Amino acid sequence: MPTASRATMKVVEFPQTREADTPLGNRQLGEEERTLLEQEVAKAEPGGIVGIDARRVEFLNYTFADECFGKLFSRMHAGEFGERFAVLVANKSRLEEELKDVSVALAARKLAVLCVDDPLHAQDWRVIGELPKSLEDTLNVVEAGDTNEALAGRLGINLTTCNNRTDRLVKLRLLRRTLHQGELGYKQYEFAPVLASF
Repeated sequence: MPTASRATMKVVEFPQTREADTPLGNRQLGEEERTLLEQEVAKAEPGGIVGIDARRVEFLNYTFADECFGKLFSRMHAGEFGERFAVLVANKSRLEEELKDVSVALAARKLAVLCVDDPLHAQDWRVIGELPKSLEDTLNVVEAGDTNEALAGRLGINLTTCNNRTDRLVKLRLLRRTLHQGELGYKQYEFAPVLASF
């Protein structure tokens, strides 16, 4: 399985079936776009990232957002695409205006997604959707190679609580997890930020 340092990001223009100025306002369009995005995610190498570049979108409503992004990230959360990731590419002003219903739709499903202004500067990420503060705090301190033991110590929480937090972040596709085997055969999970290599 690729590590974070070998991860790649493939950026896809969004929408793919219509011009950028087309109003994206119904479930049929949402399904069409989601189907294409799911194909891109499925084609990515394990550990790879699909960047969904929505910087040109002029109008998108809740119905479309739920059908396209809500269902896409629900399927990712369910593990249907394995160790693959997707991030939204859009600046803060677009997220507050043209794309605001994406965050609302994700929050309604209790999902969260990584978002970047520019795929070339992806280390400057934020999260949209719904992410409890405890998970946000954990995500913000993870460094490549961290274990649950190291994170629990840094956060001042018990190991079980830390395990629960990292499990949730991994399922949300906000955190990478790899199984590491030490010299004496001891196995443990190590974590890394999804966008650590960019």
